[in-house]
Amino acid sequence: MNYYSIPPLVTSILFILLGTFCLSKGKRKEDVFSFALLCFVTFIWQFSWFLLFNTSSDQIASILVKVGYTGIIFIPITYFHFMSSFLKIQNYRSILKTFYGYGFILVFLLWATNYFVKGYYEYYWGYYPKAGFIHPFHLLQVFVVTIWMLYLLGTNIKHIKSNPVRYNQLKYVILGILFYFLKHKVAAHFADRHSSFQKAVLQAQAAREEAKKRYDEMAHRMEKLEKTTTESIEQARVEAEKMKQT
Repeated sequence: MNYYSIPPLVTSILFILLGTFCLSKGKRKEDVFSFALLCFVTFIWQFSWFLLFNTSSDQIASILVKVGYTGIIFIPITYFHFMSSFLKIQNYRSILKTFYGYGFILVFLLWATNYFVKGYYEYYWGYYPKAGFIHPFHLLQVFVVTIWMLYLLGTNIKHIKSNPVRYNQLKYVILGILFYFLKHKVAAHFADRHSSFQKAVLQAQAAREEAKKRYDEMAHRMEKLEKTTTESIEQARVEAEKMKQT
């Protein structure tokens, strides 16, 4: 097993256990159910990456990057769902339906086209998805939802300081969300840095191969020139010998 795949494996196990535990305690509560959905889509993302880092098949990798991104697409949506129900925000149903509809459109584009994910990179730790040209729309969605929810959390936390339990819950939710998205940002930055590094390595290898090719061509020409010169000298010597004999 590729040891680089251990972190996503551990993360996926923790999230599926956490989601299952929450459902067993209060599956009829919308905030609990939506949090379990968030755990489930995170499990899909992380467990797909665990499999992706361990496969050596191009065909399996092309499927796993889409399975993983199916989960990633719904992370900000289920996050909004959970926070809206947790904060008991009124009249959020229409927005929630719009977000889920937007998510299903992205999933359709993910599986039917190469606009969202256009294949994968090959790194030393395994395969990794290559973003398509509409991928920034997903990042924009993540940014907008995160800022919006943090704003709502900040405004709500001021009104519930009289309730210590609820106040602590909100503080831990804020901390957890910041850690969650910080981890995602660090992972993306790590992949981008290695993508740039790999491109530089490939360019250096290409330059080295080109230099070697030109060196071989030059060496071949010099060898040919040396051979021609030697033959010319030998021919001149023979002609000189003949002239002496006559």
